[in-house]
Amino acid sequence: MYTGSRLTILMAEDNLIPAVEIAEIVRELGCRVVGPVAKLADLMELIETTDFDAALLDVELKGGEKVYPAADLLRERGIPFAFFTAYDRDVLGPKYSHDILIEKPFARADLEKCVLDWIEAKEASLAIDEPAIKREA
Repeated sequence: MYTGSRLTILMAEDNLIPAVEIAEIVRELGCRVVGPVAKLADLMELIETTDFDAALLDVELKGGEKVYPAADLLRERGIPFAFFTAYDRDVLGPKYSHDILIEKPFARADLEKCVLDWIEAKEASLAIDEPAIKREA
Protein backbone atom coordinates (compact mmCIF):
# COMPACT_ATOMS: atom_id res chain seq x y z
CA MET A 1 0.00 0.00 0.00
CA TYR A 2 1.20 3.50 -0.81
CA THR A 3 1.77 5.47 2.40
CA GLY A 4 2.71 8.95 1.13
CA SER A 5 0.46 11.97 0.78
CA ARG A 6 -3.14 10.96 1.20
CA LEU A 7 -5.43 12.26 -1.46
CA THR A 8 -9.17 12.44 -1.23
CA ILE A 9 -10.78 11.24 -4.46
CA LEU A 10 -14.38 12.09 -5.33
CA MET A 11 -16.03 9.30 -7.29
CA ALA A 12 -19.09 9.35 -9.53
CA GLU A 13 -20.12 5.88 -10.72
CA ASP A 14 -23.65 4.53 -11.07
CA ASN A 15 -22.81 0.82 -11.33
CA LEU A 16 -22.15 -0.88 -8.01
CA ILE A 17 -19.60 -3.50 -9.06
CA PRO A 18 -17.17 -1.13 -10.82
CA ALA A 19 -17.70 1.42 -8.02
CA VAL A 20 -16.63 -1.10 -5.39
CA GLU A 21 -13.62 -2.21 -7.46
CA ILE A 22 -12.49 1.35 -8.15
CA ALA A 23 -12.90 2.43 -4.53
CA GLU A 24 -10.94 -0.61 -3.32
CA ILE A 25 -8.00 0.13 -5.63
CA VAL A 26 -7.98 3.81 -4.72
CA ARG A 27 -7.97 2.94 -1.00
CA GLU A 28 -5.16 0.43 -1.51
CA LEU A 29 -3.12 3.33 -2.89
CA GLY A 30 -3.62 5.12 0.43
CA CYS A 31 -6.32 7.54 -0.66
CA ARG A 32 -9.67 8.38 0.84
CA VAL A 33 -12.80 8.01 -1.29
CA VAL A 34 -15.81 10.30 -1.25
CA GLY A 35 -18.79 8.61 -2.86
CA PRO A 36 -19.54 6.92 -5.07
CA VAL A 37 -22.50 8.96 -6.19
CA ALA A 38 -24.75 7.92 -9.06
CA LYS A 39 -26.63 11.14 -9.84
CA LEU A 40 -25.32 14.39 -11.28
CA ALA A 41 -27.17 16.49 -8.67
CA ASP A 42 -25.49 14.56 -5.85
CA LEU A 43 -22.12 14.96 -7.53
CA MET A 44 -22.58 18.72 -7.97
CA GLU A 45 -23.56 19.03 -4.30
CA LEU A 46 -20.44 17.16 -3.19
CA ILE A 47 -18.27 19.37 -5.39
CA GLU A 48 -19.74 22.40 -3.63
CA THR A 49 -19.61 21.04 -0.07
CA THR A 50 -16.68 18.62 0.17
CA ASP A 51 -12.90 19.01 0.19
CA PHE A 52 -11.19 16.65 -2.24
CA ASP A 53 -8.08 16.57 -4.40
CA ALA A 54 -9.23 14.86 -7.62
CA ALA A 55 -12.23 13.12 -9.14
CA LEU A 56 -13.02 9.94 -11.04
CA LEU A 57 -16.10 10.48 -13.21
CA ASP A 58 -18.21 7.93 -15.05
CA VAL A 59 -19.28 9.74 -18.23
CA GLU A 60 -22.86 8.47 -18.04
CA LEU A 61 -24.57 8.44 -14.67
CA LYS A 62 -27.95 7.16 -13.51
CA GLY A 63 -30.79 7.85 -15.93
CA GLY A 64 -28.36 8.65 -18.74
CA GLU A 65 -27.21 11.92 -17.15
CA LYS A 66 -23.89 13.11 -18.57
CA VAL A 67 -21.19 14.13 -16.11
CA TYR A 68 -19.92 17.06 -18.20
CA PRO A 69 -21.33 19.91 -16.06
CA ALA A 70 -19.34 18.52 -13.13
CA ALA A 71 -16.21 18.19 -15.28
CA ASP A 72 -16.61 21.83 -16.34
CA LEU A 73 -16.84 22.95 -12.71
CA LEU A 74 -13.80 20.89 -11.74
CA ARG A 75 -11.83 22.34 -14.63
CA GLU A 76 -12.80 25.90 -13.58
CA ARG A 77 -11.52 25.15 -10.07
CA GLY A 78 -8.30 23.52 -11.26
CA ILE A 79 -9.18 20.13 -9.74
CA PRO A 80 -7.82 17.18 -11.74
CA PHE A 81 -10.25 14.54 -12.95
CA ALA A 82 -10.42 11.47 -15.13
CA PHE A 83 -13.33 10.04 -17.06
CA PHE A 84 -14.49 6.42 -17.03
CA THR A 85 -16.52 5.08 -19.92
CA ALA A 86 -17.28 1.87 -21.74
CA TYR A 87 -17.26 3.85 -24.99
CA ASP A 88 -14.24 5.04 -26.95
CA ARG A 89 -12.68 8.49 -26.66
CA ASP A 90 -14.98 9.89 -29.38
CA VAL A 91 -17.86 9.98 -26.89
CA LEU A 92 -16.02 12.77 -25.04
CA GLY A 93 -16.17 15.12 -28.01
CA PRO A 94 -13.56 17.77 -28.78
CA LYS A 95 -14.03 19.71 -25.54
CA TYR A 96 -12.79 16.79 -23.42
CA SER A 97 -10.63 14.97 -25.96
CA HIS A 98 -7.39 15.74 -24.09
CA ASP A 99 -8.65 14.77 -20.64
CA ILE A 100 -7.68 11.51 -18.98
CA LEU A 101 -9.88 8.61 -20.06
CA ILE A 102 -9.91 5.20 -18.42
CA GLU A 103 -11.87 2.75 -20.54
CA LYS A 104 -14.20 0.20 -18.97
CA PRO A 105 -13.66 -2.55 -18.37
CA PHE A 106 -10.64 -0.82 -16.90
CA ALA A 107 -7.16 -2.19 -16.43
CA ARG A 108 -6.04 -1.87 -12.83
CA ALA A 109 -2.70 -0.48 -14.01
CA ASP A 110 -4.45 2.41 -15.82
CA LEU A 111 -6.35 3.43 -12.70
CA GLU A 112 -3.27 3.07 -10.51
CA LYS A 113 -1.18 5.21 -12.89
CA CYS A 114 -3.80 7.95 -12.87
CA VAL A 115 -4.03 8.07 -9.08
CA LEU A 116 -0.27 7.75 -8.57
CA ASP A 117 0.27 10.65 -10.99
CA TRP A 118 -2.10 12.75 -8.86
CA ILE A 119 -0.24 11.72 -5.70
CA GLU A 120 3.09 12.64 -7.29
CA ALA A 121 1.73 16.02 -8.39
CA LYS A 122 0.46 16.73 -4.86
CA GLU A 123 3.78 15.76 -3.32
CA ALA A 124 5.62 17.99 -5.80
CA SER A 125 3.37 20.94 -4.95
CA LEU A 126 3.90 20.34 -1.23
CA ALA A 127 7.67 20.20 -1.74
CA ILE A 128 7.55 23.54 -3.56
CA ASP A 129 5.41 25.10 -0.82
CA GLU A 130 7.52 23.72 2.05
CA PRO A 131 10.60 25.99 1.63
CA ALA A 132 8.36 29.05 1.51
CA ILE A 133 6.75 28.02 4.79
CA LYS A 134 10.16 27.53 6.43
CA ARG A 135 11.34 30.97 5.25
CA GLU A 136 8.29 32.65 6.76
CA ALA A 137 8.90 31.08 10.18
